Amino acid sequence: MKTRALLVISALLAFAQFAIATDEDIWNKANTAYDQGSYADAIEGYTSFLDRGHRFPEVYYNLGNAYFKDGKLGLAIASFRHCLKLDPAFSAARENLAYVRGFAVDKVETKPRGFLVDIWYGLAGILSPQTYFVLTIAFYWLFCAIVSLLIAGYGKRELVIYLLIITAFLFIFSAAITRFVVSGERNSHWGVVISPAVELREGPGDEFEKIFTGHEGLEFKIMAKRQGYILVELDSGLKGWIPQTSLTEI
Repeated sequence: MKTRALLVISALLAFAQFAIATDEDIWNKANTAYDQGSYADAIEGYTSFLDRGHRFPEVYYNLGNAYFKDGKLGLAIASFRHCLKLDPAFSAARENLAYVRGFAVDKVETKPRGFLVDIWYGLAGILSPQTYFVLTIAFYWLFCAIVSLLIAGYGKRELVIYLLIITAFLFIFSAAITRFVVSGERNSHWGVVISPAVELREGPGDEFEKIFTGHEGLEFKIMAKRQGYILVELDSGLKGWIPQTSLTEI
């Protein structure tokens, strides 16, 4: 029995080492293909790496670069947004996303939200939801520690009270922004047009009247799905139905 158990363990370890080596080979081959200008092969390698469960920001970042080099603007935008969804602080991805967006045909103006609302959205996009959650927990425990100091009478009472007020504000602020970001991720679903052109219509079908022609790289919020069509909302507030095959979801 011991011999059989050792054989099973050895086989599992060998398989794990093989799997790790294979993943490393896929990653290295994809990077090599990109460096050599074989962008289609690089895309295949990076997507294979993702399919194996390695959904890391760096993979989506490299995939976005490969898609852009291969002339697939919509998929490049989607990949950079996937990267930033995992790591909002990934500055290179944010810069590349801004750059490739400049090649999109459609320049949709954002519906006015107000100065303070824009600041709030900007703050919400700086860090990931996980980071904001950790900050909220840290401020909570710091608040509890300062309350303990106040009760025990350590330090100057005025200074401790000031620290307590500041920490309470930071805790409430981080908790509010964490709730906002998490709620936004759960309730908002985004997509990007990957076809050269697509018609936005008043209903889910070609028989409905056309209201707008969108092009590859157009980004939108997904509102509903029906009969192979998707109801989308542009940043301008315009809504319409497009075929599901003409977009990729983020």
